[in-house]
Amino acid sequence: MTSKLFNAKTVGKKRALVGCGGVMKGGAFIAGWLGRLGEEMGDSFPDFFNGGMYLGSVSVYEGTFALANQPRTILRTWNNYVDGLKLVNIFNYFIGRQTVKLDYLTRIFKSDIAQLNTEAVLKAKVRPTYLVTDFDTNQTLYLQPKTSQEIFDFLEAAATMPGLSRKKIINGNNYGDGVFSVGFGIAKAIEDGNEEILILSGDPDLELSEKLIVRIMRKIHSIRLYLTGQHVQFRLFKNYGVQLKKCFKLARSHPEKVEIVAPKINRALTPLNSGRKTIRQNVQSGWDYGGIWLYEHGYINADKVKRRMPRDVM
Repeated sequence: MTSKLFNAKTVGKKRALVGCGGVMKGGAFIAGWLGRLGEEMGDSFPDFFNGGMYLGSVSVYEGTFALANQPRTILRTWNNYVDGLKLVNIFNYFIGRQTVKLDYLTRIFKSDIAQLNTEAVLKAKVRPTYLVTDFDTNQTLYLQPKTSQEIFDFLEAAATMPGLSRKKIINGNNYGDGVFSVGFGIAKAIEDGNEEILILSGDPDLELSEKLIVRIMRKIHSIRLYLTGQHVQFRLFKNYGVQLKKCFKLARSHPEKVEIVAPKINRALTPLNSGRKTIRQNVQSGWDYGGIWLYEHGYINADKVKRRMPRDVM
């Protein structure tokens, strides 16, 4: 077995999780991976990343449920409640309506369908840090919730994609995904003194050499932001790929403390692919890779690597 960070010998170190994005295809993998760790570690998992979770884009949802120690809830949500037109309606894009319906997630996370235990999140030893862009000031904010309502507000703010989701206004300020201003939270995690940092990405292509169809989609969306008067968002959207590459360059310059987890392949053609089969395949991929990761780092025996996902989340 190869030597890895995050093994039993380094358990006393200050550890952090840095969550990245990937919209539907990335979120499904992250859900499967964190769900597997939560299932295997049980009640000890919320304390595993004792230095905190720095969450942006779609990872805010999976990371928050992980802190609440609700791995099966987030697995069940991704397997059953976000496919088809439930969360993403690509047809709405062409008629100027909300494409990614974050308010739908807020509703089900407040309901019996997939209720988030906000009390557990607020009582956790380390609260989540949500990466948010203030579009009025062009600054990055690192927000930690103090109330249940702030959890839901910050979740939406950190996942809001300009031109795809409704504007998220909090106390008069226009907020959106932190990816546009800072990429993801690697610099903040290092600055806060974490000795081991795990970057969890739902996208296998860390260098963003995207397929032609995705590059075309980004170009069209960039033009749309400009034409609709969202000039700050337009400038940030054009340059956010540069931000991501800077983040990965920083991460790779610290191999002694940073480990990157990402899928080897991703079956989704585009980040907004919400087909039920594709989502479930990516959740399963995250689950399977989570088992491999746990074995390679010495947390489970080889006979547990191929453990099946619980039936009640399917």
